[in-house]
Amino acid sequence: MTNSDKRKKRLHEFEKTILKSSQLLEKLQRKNSNFGWIRLSVFLTGLVLYLSLFFLNLKTFSLLSLIPSIGLFIVITIFHNRTIYAVSIIRKWIEIKKSYLARAILDWQNIPAEKIFSQSDISPIEIDLDLTGPRSLHQLLDFSKSTEGSQLLKKLLIENPHGRNEVIHRQNLVNELLSLSHFRNKFILTNSLSAKDDINTEALLNWLAESEKTNQIKKMLIILGLICAANLVFIILAILGIMPTFYLYTTFFYFVSYNLNSKLIKASSSEAEIINDQFRKVIGILSFIENYKFGARKNLSDLCSPLSGKTKSPTKQLNKINSVLSLLSMRSNPVVWFLFMLICPIDYYLAYCVEVYKKGIVKNLPIWLDVWHKLEAFVSIANFAYINPDYSFPRIGKDNKLEFTTKGMGHPLINHEKNVTNNFQIHDVGDISIITGSNMSGKSTFLRTVGINISLAYSGAPVYAESFSLSMVRIFTCIRVSDSVIDGISYFYAEVKRLRDLLDKIEIPNEIPILFLIDEIFKGTNNIERLQGSRAIIKVLADKNGSGLISTHDLELVKLAEEIPSISNYHFREEVLDKIMLFDYKLKNGPCPTTNALKIMQANGLPI
Repeated sequence: MTNSDKRKKRLHEFEKTILKSSQLLEKLQRKNSNFGWIRLSVFLTGLVLYLSLFFLNLKTFSLLSLIPSIGLFIVITIFHNRTIYAVSIIRKWIEIKKSYLARAILDWQNIPAEKIFSQSDISPIEIDLDLTGPRSLHQLLDFSKSTEGSQLLKKLLIENPHGRNEVIHRQNLVNELLSLSHFRNKFILTNSLSAKDDINTEALLNWLAESEKTNQIKKMLIILGLICAANLVFIILAILGIMPTFYLYTTFFYFVSYNLNSKLIKASSSEAEIINDQFRKVIGILSFIENYKFGARKNLSDLCSPLSGKTKSPTKQLNKINSVLSLLSMRSNPVVWFLFMLICPIDYYLAYCVEVYKKGIVKNLPIWLDVWHKLEAFVSIANFAYINPDYSFPRIGKDNKLEFTTKGMGHPLINHEKNVTNNFQIHDVGDISIITGSNMSGKSTFLRTVGINISLAYSGAPVYAESFSLSMVRIFTCIRVSDSVIDGISYFYAEVKRLRDLLDKIEIPNEIPILFLIDEIFKGTNNIERLQGSRAIIKVLADKNGSGLISTHDLELVKLAEEIPSISNYHFREEVLDKIMLFDYKLKNGPCPTTNALKIMQANGLPI
């Protein structure tokens, strides 16, 4: 089966699943509507029967008639609620599958928007290679619901891994998840159902780290408990007439002491409702991970081992504190809560329980959440592999030699129908490929294609290529350089700073070489100085611990290949048919034999 056939089959699979799920949703919605009418009918029938017997002076029978009516109403309500829940699951499932289809055909309007990160954290490589931001690789991959999971995925895409073994470990994790379609689908569905909105667990961890004065709370709980017990005894004695209304004084003293020391329990109770909601979301997700059996899949088993619950089940521990927080959230009903307070110092008791349970999970919860965040990131990558069955997993070469060889490489952010693939190879450290070509012929896109596939490879994902071999490199980009009006930096000066940064990094002793991608070198200055500066930079780079690709319009630079054996020339070009320029976007050997600037000007009515 060809790659094209694999893709068509996968798209058909998505469409078929969406169609079947939509048909099931229609049936459930009809069933849901019927249950609504049945509930109403049972209620009205029971009410009419009760009133009829009541007005016929058969009061005993009227009361007895309520028993089957109420019982039947409860049973129907249970089945109705199950149907409502099933409807919500199918709706979410259809939404997820539509997202799969949208990601496969790059329908950006129907791919969930990327989470917003701090602008100060954006690195040049993210901008140059479209790794993050609107219509980026990160948006295409990201299925996470937590901010931390999304940030981890971003980190996997933009940061260089520590070595070959780390990349291979990531690939193994992704392949294990790829083989577990049920787990991936259920994980994403559980994530979506547990948290309709994105989750930021930082607030949860901050609250957990805040420690109340447990001993003081305990002392106050004992004191208030004794006062409350004495108060109840005084009330009983007063009712029996044995003692006067002395309980009025003890009650007053009880509530004064209760409120004067309320600062001890402020943190436990003030954010209870918000924290309870966060815990509820987290418990639903961690419970699913904890109870899933991964079998012989060692990498996944090791990753999820902190949730294995060999000693104490993580979700059981979380449920304890969540139950207490649920009770604390009832403080919003002052009447009910006042009655509780009359019986016992409930705020202090629950606050004490919270502190005890906090200490039990404060060290482990960050570890448990880390498992969830890692799964979110790697499930996103595994789903990317599943959605693109025509992509291939790269071979990661050994560290002692620079290697980059690819066949049929394309850009994952360009629609498949429009994508043109190319072959390319870098033989060793010091190899520099100078790429010349006409305007709009594909030079910049090719540089980004190389860079974005390397980012995918190092994250553990498959790449858009028939085959892809790569050793460990430190990728460096200088593609989308921009000026800054605020900082008073011109385009040319910004580019100079980027290239200076490259020279500084390539001078630092490191076993891993740099692979640089430089687009339109020194295009911000005049042609004489551009040529002189470009020649000097390229000569220096050819003698350092790195290799790379440099695109340029300066055809004079191709002559460097005659001086330096490690420099090779490649080009893109176009054909003109009936005054229309046609680009094939295929990389060819040698310097570019054509230019098209004058042709473009002439085609648009400018004098030449």
